Amino acid sequence: MPLMLLRLASNRHTLAPRALAFLSRARAPLAMPVEAVRGTLVTCDKATKQFILHLDDQQDASNKFVLHDLDDEHVFVKDSCLPLVQRELEALMDRNTFDANA
Repeated sequence: MPLMLLRLASNRHTLAPRALAFLSRARAPLAMPVEAVRGTLVTCDKATKQFILHLDDQQDASNKFVLHDLDDEHVFVKDSCLPLVQRELEALMDRNTFDANA
């Protein structure tokens, strides 16, 4: 199920939905336009998450796909890059799986 992560368009600070709800109730109006970015919450073990972050670091600045590093087992990635992440993880598992017939 895709989730939405809201960002302030002018300086690219990420806002959690809870923080956005607080800002919407604040007395001062939100002065910056808000951009919604569609993403997927990935839950994985620590080693897999480190591999995902490594893949993201290998991308140039315009192709980064990690939207937010949440904690040791959760990362928020762009929906459009999810097939790339899945392919790379499958390739990693294939390289690291023992095959007695090979």
